[in-house]
Amino acid sequence: AAEVERIGREIGPVDVLVNNAAIAPRTAITRVTDEEWDQTLLVDLTAPFWYIRELVPGMKRLGRGAILNVTSGAGISGTVGFSSYSAAKGGMNGLSYTLALELERFGIRTNLLAASAMTDMMRQLPSEIFDPDTPGMPSVEDNAATALRLVADESLNGQCLHVGGEKELPPLR
Repeated sequence: AAEVERIGREIGPVDVLVNNAAIAPRTAITRVTDEEWDQTLLVDLTAPFWYIRELVPGMKRLGRGAILNVTSGAGISGTVGFSSYSAAKGGMNGLSYTLALELERFGIRTNLLAASAMTDMMRQLPSEIFDPDTPGMPSVEDNAATALRLVADESLNGQCLHVGGEKELPPLR
């Protein structure tokens, strides 16, 4: 939290925040340790909360801002073996929905990007959950283009855009 405060002081108000960091340990629910649970929620949910809490006041002063939170279908429908990751992404979804409603009156928009691309995190999934040979798997560039749209298009607030993959997510509102 202290590092987030330092960043806010040093760079001043920002008008775009993208929360993209995540870890996704694959562990059966009965084997998830307290440390693994805590670390996953810290990286995937608590750290983004710290950035939001620190940077939103500057966005309010500017009278504008865009928050983009990267999520996953696992946060809506779950994924076997990824309970801590699914819980964190479900929390991110709820947080984003609340922010979209709460911050809109200050000119601050909040959206979700449910990204899919062949990354190291996706490669660890077993084939019964995700087939790496899925035709039409989006590229990292496809995800980046969607992210740019979500932060640039001032008409978008409270939306969840899904880039390819196997699961569709509903809009936030």
